[in-house]
Amino acid sequence: LNGADVLLKEIKLPANLSSSELEFAVHSQAEKYFNKFRCEYSLDFHNFGLSDEEPRWFKILLVASRNDRVSRLMEALNKANISPEVIDVEYFALQRATALLADQLPLNPNFSTTAMMNLDEQ
Repeated sequence: LNGADVLLKEIKLPANLSSSELEFAVHSQAEKYFNKFRCEYSLDFHNFGLSDEEPRWFKILLVASRNDRVSRLMEALNKANISPEVIDVEYFALQRATALLADQLPLNPNFSTTAMMNLDEQ
């Protein structure tokens, strides 16, 4: 997704939360910042790990995008017989994809292809 199509908010949550508690806390916090997200937005988050400034807290990035924008992308991909596993914000996508691509060097016996597509409407 183009960065203009998403809302971003960085938050901090206690590092002692279990994964299910963390997910619940993320959604609770998102309601505060994206008050209409339940009806109009798809929500995702990325846990950057412990905060450098406050090591007892996780640094979390909330990402929300309008459902209609995500639906249009999914429709286009489905028409092309492509089943995406991830839809990402474009300026984070390269960083994440690099880690996936590094595992696909020719010496890897589980070689497969990962593609990164930019479906910008411009």
